[in-house]
Amino acid sequence: EQWYPFRVDRAYHAVATDELGCAVFGQMNGVKVHKMRWLGTASVDKEYRSMVVYVDKKEEANRLLAKQTVEMANGECAFTRPFVQGLQPARCYRCHLYGHLHYRCKAPVPICGQCAQPGHFASACTSDVFKCAACNG
Repeated sequence: EQWYPFRVDRAYHAVATDELGCAVFGQMNGVKVHKMRWLGTASVDKEYRSMVVYVDKKEEANRLLAKQTVEMANGECAFTRPFVQGLQPARCYRCHLYGHLHYRCKAPVPICGQCAQPGHFASACTSDVFKCAACNG
């Protein structure tokens, strides 16, 4: 079974993305929603965010993309555009090397992302020297 994603920008941060939220969004916009998820990480200072909505039929996704707006549960409208999956390579924030994420990192201690020294994270760094942790340059 294939789902068809599209991006929704300027969605109010409190919109539910659970099963009930999907049902409400689907009913308001005349589509069957399989899944909704937020893009990026939540931030307390952002009132509006972007999300991806996965619908049942390509025609439904194309209709909402052509319309350029969708109705949201809070009574506001949000804007649609095609969803393009990012092609960012995986990068570990523990050792700063590419190819794996922090939970699979084999480095015995963290490497600072600011000064490239082992034993602390950038948030605790007191050095004024900026150095690449991935290449030591």
